[in-house]
Amino acid sequence: MSTVLIPIALASLYGVVMFQFSAWSLKKQLSRQSNPLIDKNLEKIMANFANVLEVEKIRLNVFETEPINGLAAPDGRIFITRGFYNKYQNGDITVEDYHL
Repeated sequence: MSTVLIPIALASLYGVVMFQFSAWSLKKQLSRQSNPLIDKNLEKIMANFANVLEVEKIRLNVFETEPINGLAAPDGRIFITRGFYNKYQNGDITVEDYHL
């Protein structure tokens, strides 16, 4: 019985350790390559979302990479990429397009 459980327990432990390492590595990378987003128009929209969600404030960060994307980090921070923000500023996409 233990010969079956030990490999399963080791594989599970390995999975947990790798997840923790991946989350730590992502947090470090996002902290190095991002800045708080300061945009009055988006701040108004985020304030409305915060009211709906009954939270004090939703802070956006800009992840300095060109692909168009957005993500929520495991620690709760919200990021949009520089490419996404540039498209927004140029009018190529709107808040309604991406439910920002």
